[in-house]
Amino acid sequence: GRNAKIKDDPHIFKRSEQFTNSHLAKKYGKILERKTKEQKNHKDSMQRIEERDDFTKTKEEDLLLAVMIA
Repeated sequence: GRNAKIKDDPHIFKRSEQFTNSHLAKKYGKILERKTKEQKNHKDSMQRIEERDDFTKTKEEDLLLAVMIA
């Protein structure tokens, strides 16, 4: 069939192999891109949570101080 001819003709076979590789690379690149984006988002949100916790802590400490002073 058609595939046998492609396999026999090294030129066509190489071209189709290159196409497959570049296609996979593109696909993999997109996956990597998405993963790094997700990791960055995760890091950002963790940072925001930490900042919020720090903010809450200082608020609580301020309240404690206010109570102690009063």
